[in-house]
Amino acid sequence: TASTVNNGYGVNEWSTSAIQKALNTAYYNSTNGTCYGNYRLLTKTCDFIEAVHNPTKGLDETARNQVARVMWNTGTLDKDWSSYTSTATAQIFYTAERSDNNGKSLCTQGTTYCNDSTPRTTKWIGKVGLMYPSDYGYATSGGTQEGYDRDSCLAKELYNWSSGSYKTNCAQNSWLFNSSQTLWTITPVPYSSSADLVFYVDDNGRVGSSSASYARGVRPVVYLKSDVQIIGGKGTQGEPYKIGIPVPATDVVDSITDVKQVATDDYGNKRYIGATPNNYVTFNDETWRIIGTFDGTYECPEDNQTVTTGNYEEKCTQKRLLKIIRDEALSTFSWDSTSTSINGGYGVNEWSTSAIQIALNTAYYNSTKGTCYGNYRLSTKTCDFTETTHNPTKGLDETARSLVARVMWNTGTINEKWDGNQYKYKTQMFYEAERSDNTGKICTSGDYCNDETPRTTKWIGKVGLMYTSDYGYATGGGTAGRDACLNKELYNWYGMSQCYQDDWLFNSAYQWTMTPVPYSSNADVVFLVSSSGYVYSYDMSGANGVRPVVYLKSDVQIIGGSGTSENPYTLG
Repeated sequence: TASTVNNGYGVNEWSTSAIQKALNTAYYNSTNGTCYGNYRLLTKTCDFIEAVHNPTKGLDETARNQVARVMWNTGTLDKDWSSYTSTATAQIFYTAERSDNNGKSLCTQGTTYCNDSTPRTTKWIGKVGLMYPSDYGYATSGGTQEGYDRDSCLAKELYNWSSGSYKTNCAQNSWLFNSSQTLWTITPVPYSSSADLVFYVDDNGRVGSSSASYARGVRPVVYLKSDVQIIGGKGTQGEPYKIGIPVPATDVVDSITDVKQVATDDYGNKRYIGATPNNYVTFNDETWRIIGTFDGTYECPEDNQTVTTGNYEEKCTQKRLLKIIRDEALSTFSWDSTSTSINGGYGVNEWSTSAIQIALNTAYYNSTKGTCYGNYRLSTKTCDFTETTHNPTKGLDETARSLVARVMWNTGTINEKWDGNQYKYKTQMFYEAERSDNTGKICTSGDYCNDETPRTTKWIGKVGLMYTSDYGYATGGGTAGRDACLNKELYNWYGMSQCYQDDWLFNSAYQWTMTPVPYSSNADVVFLVSSSGYVYSYDMSGANGVRPVVYLKSDVQIIGGSGTSENPYTLG
C-alpha cells in the first residue's frame, strides 16, 4: 500500500489483496499483471503469459475449464497471535480459518499500522487462492523417531515445527514444506498493533507472521470442479496423474456452431471443413484429425464369430460415432498387389481381401511387422509397425486399441463404368454410391479382369481409409464458396484450386481412398486423391499415401484440449 495506509506494509484482507487480484486476473487468464515485491507499492514483474518456456505462465484454457469457483474461508484466530504461538496446532488453525474472526479485529484503528479503511471479511468466492496453515500441518506423515509420529506432530504447535526433532520429523515430512523458500498462506494474522500481517510457512518449517508487503513464495491453489476425473498416470513424480472433464466425444463436435469450422452434410453428419479447422486430437500418442460425427454407424461386438455382413443389422447397434484420420500418412504402400497371372499383377479392388486392409487390421493394429507391397506383381515393401519410441510408422498401442470401434464400413461404388463418366460425379453422388450395392468389378474378361475374388459392399472391421466423399465434404470452398465446390465434379477440382486448397484432407500428396473403381476393362482400380487436388482412378499396385481411419467407440470421451494444433483434444 501507499505509505499513508498501514505505513505502506499492506492490508491483510484477502479479498482486496494484490496477490489475490494478480492470481485471479492475470495468472488465471495468462496475461501480464501488476505485482509487488516490497512495501509502499514497489512493483515487481509478473509475466503470466502462456508461452512454452515461461516458468511463470498462467493457466491455459484446459486448466481454466477444470477450476471450480468456490467459497474460501478467510477467518483467523480469535486472539492475538503472540498468545497462540505455543498452542496453535493444525486443528486449531483449521477451526480458526472457518471462523468469523478477521485479521483486524484486535488492533486500534488510527494507529500507524492499523489505519486502513478496508472492510474485513471471513469468506471469499473465487477461483485461485493459497494454502491454509492447516493444509501444511495436516500434510505431515510424521517421523519414525520415537515421540514424533504423525499424532505427535499434529499435537505440536506449528510455530515450533522449526525446532530440532520437530523439524526433521514433522516439517520435513510434510510434502508442502519447502526448505528453499518461505511460502505465503491465505490466512491473516490478528495482532494488537497492526493490520498488515499474514501467516506464512518459512524455510525452516515454522508457521509465522509477516507483513503482507514482503516478497514470499506464491504457490497457487485451486479446487477442481466436481466432474473432473483422474484419467491416467500413477501419481508419482515421473508419472503424475492426468486429469480431465470427460464429455462424450460426439457431443463436443456436435456442439460446435462455427460455420467456418464445421458443416452438416446432406445426411445429418457433422464434418470439419476448411483448410485449418480445430479438429486436432491426440490418439496413439500421435496427431490425428477428426473427420466428423456420423449418425447411424453400426457398432459391432468384438466377437469376430458372431457378426457377418449378412447379420450386422441384427447383431450390431446403430450409433453416432466419431471418425478420425491420422494427420500424416504412415508411408506409401500398394492398395493391393497380385501375381502376374491375376489381373496382370496389379491387384484386386476388393477391400475385404486387399493387402492394405490386411496389413492395417493385423500388423498395424497390433503393432507388429507385416507384409506390405510397394509395386505390382507382389513387390514387397517394409512395413514395420512395431511400437517403439522413434518409429514414425508405429502401430496402435494398447490404449488406442481400447478406443477403436469395430464397425460396418461401406465399400460400394458408382453404378457405371468410371471411364467416360468421370465428369459427372460430385461429392453427394459419391456418398450415396459408397453406401450402394455396386461393386468395383463390372468387367467380365481380359488380362486385367481375371480374378475370381467375390466382391462385397459391406465390411466389418476396425481400420479403414477415408471415403472419397470424406475428402469432398471437407472443403470450405475458399473464395469460390462451399456450395460451388460441392456442386463441382471431384474429377474437375483440378481446375478449382479454391476447393482443394481449402480442404484440410488435401496434403499435396497422393492418398488412397477405400472406394473401388468400376472400370470397363479392369478390376484393379481404386479411387485416389491426387497431389493436384482432384479425385481420379489409379491401379492399386502403385505405392501411395496411406492414412489410417478409425471410428471411436460410442463411450469414448474428450477429456481435455481445445482441438487446436497446439492444444489437441485428448481422449479417454
